[in-house]
Amino acid sequence: NSRDHEGRPTVGLVRVAEALRIDGMLDEMHYERVPAMSGFIQIDPVPGAIATEQTEVWLSFDDDNVYVSARMHDSDMAHLVATEMRRDSSVIFQGNDIISFMLDPFYDRRNGLVFTINPIAGRSHSQVTNERQFIQDWYPVWSVKTARFEGGWTMEAAIAFKSIRYSTSTDQVW
Repeated sequence: NSRDHEGRPTVGLVRVAEALRIDGMLDEMHYERVPAMSGFIQIDPVPGAIATEQTEVWLSFDDDNVYVSARMHDSDMAHLVATEMRRDSSVIFQGNDIISFMLDPFYDRRNGLVFTINPIAGRSHSQVTNERQFIQDWYPVWSVKTARFEGGWTMEAAIAFKSIRYSTSTDQVW
């Protein structure tokens, strides 16, 4: 991981030679060859504290998709909550264990695309404008699968570039 001119962490995406198999398993060689991002901090219950459970994230792309993959460690899998399967239901935010990520394709830190997934592949997506207005009537082309392992759960998502507006510049900073 590196930092930008203001000291904020930055990440470079890894180009994959062939499309990742979206099955939630994280068993391709890609996950062994490419180091994961980790060392995340909490938002809840203690904003800014070191995360109590480890999460590993990989970002990659090919000509058609942006891929976001993650392994969420959970020391208490017996109490994992995953009840919502309806796409774009706000219930996913009411007690389900989730992972959410945001893409900011124009790097303006005011607008972006939010994707949320629970352990049974329930999912939600929305656009965010002006830092806080959520627009849920946006329907991107994306797929996601999840799986479980003894100490947690995993997810793999492929988001089609054709669903995302971004600069036509050769150098992309999101």
